[in-house]
Amino acid sequence: MSLTYGFQSNLARCRLPMVMSWLLSMVALVSALQDHCQAADASQPNVIVFLTDDQGWGDLGCYGHPRIQSPNIDRFASEGMRLTQCYSACSVCSPSRSAILTGRTPYRNGVWRWIPEGSQYHLRTSEIALPTLLKKSGYDTCHVGKWHLNGLFNSPDQPQPNAHGYDHWLATQNNAAPHHLNPTNFVRNGQAAGTLMGPSSHVCVKEAIEWLKQRQDKSKPFFLTVWTHEPHMPIETAAEYLKIYSDLPDPDVRQHHGNVTQMDVAFGQLMSAVDALGYRDNTFVMYTADNGPEGDGLKGRPRGSTGGLRGRKRHSHEGGIRVPGIVRWPGKVKAGSSSDTPVIGTDIFATVCEITKTAQPQDRVIDSASMLPIFEDKPIARTQPLYWRNHLAAEQYRVAMREGDWKIIASEKLTQFELYNLKEDWQETSDLSGKYPEKFAQLKQKLIAHDAAVLKEGPDWWKDDVPPKPAPKNNRQPAAPGPKQKSKAAAAAGNAKLDMAGAVAEVYKTASNYDLYLYMFYPAGHDPKRDRRPAAVFFFGGGWTGGSPTQFQQHAQFLASRGMVAAVADYRVKSRQKTGPRECVADGKSAVRYLRTHATRLGIDPVRIAAGGGSAGGHVAAATGTLPGLDDPADDSAISSRPNALLLFNPVYDNGPEGGWSHAQVKEYWQDISPAANIDAKTPPAIVFLGEKDALIPVSTAQRFQKTMQAAGVLSELHLYPGQAHGFFNESKGGPEIFRDTLRKMDKFLVGLGYLSGAATDQQIEAVSKAGQ
Repeated sequence: MSLTYGFQSNLARCRLPMVMSWLLSMVALVSALQDHCQAADASQPNVIVFLTDDQGWGDLGCYGHPRIQSPNIDRFASEGMRLTQCYSACSVCSPSRSAILTGRTPYRNGVWRWIPEGSQYHLRTSEIALPTLLKKSGYDTCHVGKWHLNGLFNSPDQPQPNAHGYDHWLATQNNAAPHHLNPTNFVRNGQAAGTLMGPSSHVCVKEAIEWLKQRQDKSKPFFLTVWTHEPHMPIETAAEYLKIYSDLPDPDVRQHHGNVTQMDVAFGQLMSAVDALGYRDNTFVMYTADNGPEGDGLKGRPRGSTGGLRGRKRHSHEGGIRVPGIVRWPGKVKAGSSSDTPVIGTDIFATVCEITKTAQPQDRVIDSASMLPIFEDKPIARTQPLYWRNHLAAEQYRVAMREGDWKIIASEKLTQFELYNLKEDWQETSDLSGKYPEKFAQLKQKLIAHDAAVLKEGPDWWKDDVPPKPAPKNNRQPAAPGPKQKSKAAAAAGNAKLDMAGAVAEVYKTASNYDLYLYMFYPAGHDPKRDRRPAAVFFFGGGWTGGSPTQFQQHAQFLASRGMVAAVADYRVKSRQKTGPRECVADGKSAVRYLRTHATRLGIDPVRIAAGGGSAGGHVAAATGTLPGLDDPADDSAISSRPNALLLFNPVYDNGPEGGWSHAQVKEYWQDISPAANIDAKTPPAIVFLGEKDALIPVSTAQRFQKTMQAAGVLSELHLYPGQAHGFFNESKGGPEIFRDTLRKMDKFLVGLGYLSGAATDQQIEAVSKAGQ
């Protein structure tokens, strides 16, 4: 065994300056680890999936690149099988990753696109991920590197790596920041890791090695995913790897090629540790990439090579989806072999399940097929075709399917098609749909049927990405979303849309044959493409029986003037929809989920959303922050309905038998619907305004609520107003001075939470005060 893993056989070619120091470090590693290693039971092999980011099919020496030096990966290829027709499950990153973990094609598992930070998209826990399965089979599990399978990274509002079966994780939401060197945005098991020194791939591998060393029971098998950021943008390469390419005149080419070598060294470090720990002979390792290379390959730092294939990242042609693929499994995979059998990232799932003797889920379609037959030069048995869909490809090339040597590519709506024979035309230069009409008709019919089945099964999140209608000139407010497919009930829904000055109305839900609106107020100059502002939604009072969203129009306008996106919500009430308190709560939760789901489009921060309201509307707001149940069954429960702060004006938050409001009406389920009975450490911080002469909300219930909040460790402010009755906070009832005072206190509370900065001016207060107009 070469202690330098991959440097020895390629020494003349690589000319890397740190060979001697690397040799010494590996000797030290072996000495330190050999006494502690134990091989796992051979009946349960260890598994490592090493995934690179934006690496082209031609970006390695072993795949024919004339200049990139990748001695560690080249040696790895000589020790295993090189897959010459290996595909990612999509031509962009997040979907490819989801397919590896679930064995299901991206539009089926729900991760249909690359996931923007703050968005609703995520790998749902209803999907069964490999680490979850393997933990049940006795495996230790670890993930290091890029995650990119949720929009709300390291937030309780969406699943994190541990929710998908990982015992230990060190990850970033998407890219390493500010770039690959000394990244600052890693999170370790839910805690920010701070600045980590070195290239990001080296940081990841170091963490993986430490995890391997520190496992308590080293006889247990392990499942390890190492997903590097290199060579994704923003590319930044350490000086020692740039020097290798000092003869190249273009600094951007030096950066890209050095970045691949930088990652190659990290891979070598990991393989050396695996060998030193005694795991080599019983470890299945797969090296691959998430999609083809970024950019046009002619300018900038993304200079990845497709090896002559047509298209690049985001494309449905081969250059966007065909990637390096190498497998090493000593004694099971012939060293120095290669296979031209088409495989796809999705297949990792079935392959790992088979070699670990782990049962696959039987309650869903699995698109994955085991690769084990190709290790014996046998054909793969597939029940689902190789299939791709990507909304970022050119419209006429968004869907593709491969069967044997044939590949069909279609437009977004499957109205235009092209047919290629990849064995004869690997660069996809000649459309053969006219030359082979029978084959074309067969594949066209099969693609249309398969595409429909996939889209039917997965969550239709892609419909939320309908481009908004153009905003009027000189108006930076986001326009309402484009039309969506509606059910018959929705199409017949009553329209109670209000003409609220300055507001943009959006339907957030259709229920009881009724469209429910959010009336959105945006700050001046708001740019949703750039901004991620805190938001607030207010619910009107009216005893769950009546009321109007206009009640909190002034509050919403005020917060918009202070820089927040603010909304007032309609919700179902007895007088209009013949509903009860349960529906009020369900609608409130739906409204919060809507804001969080559409945060990116609306330009709001999904983890800084406040809910407010008065009286019964205060109950709705408090309920969204406390009640674990009473959700609308049509809602996606994976999206949190819990706001991040509560703004409560004489709220009905106690429905219990000790002075709680309307206890007789809800006594059958009062504990389920009473916010005061459901306070815990996750309850959002709250500010409460109450008149001491309120005949409906006793001061004692407010004081009890505050004490319970404080006992749970939650910030709770209570502001009592002597002599004031129910509804005093409305300017028309309590007068302008009290109205303005409540605005100032609400503003100060939000400043304290970091939602606002500075203090509200008298002009901002006066602008929304009717008495001042």
